[in-house]
Amino acid sequence: MSSASPKRRLATAELVERLNAMIDQLIAENRRLRRQIEKRSGVATGKVERGLKTMKQRVEKALTKKRAKKRPKKRPTTKRPAKSAAKRPVKRVVKSKPKKKTG
Repeated sequence: MSSASPKRRLATAELVERLNAMIDQLIAENRRLRRQIEKRSGVATGKVERGLKTMKQRVEKALTKKRAKKRPKKRPTTKRPAKSAAKRPVKRVVKSKPKKKTG
């Protein structure tokens, strides 16, 4: 059994080397394909994503500001200000009793 153990370790080490080489090839191919996409689209993918993210943040910020400000706006006074109740004379309406008809 001692002879089988070193062979497995060599096979494992060799397998790891092969996998690392395959991963390196995939990474290189991925980079190449991304560059082709960027060239064909005319705009770098990262720039588009960044722009969309910025626009989304601006929209969210604008919406949250409007929700926070729900106080009514003050109207500008164009006429003279209203007099206070203390200065204003109170009109009293005196109701007269109906006159009785004498017969």
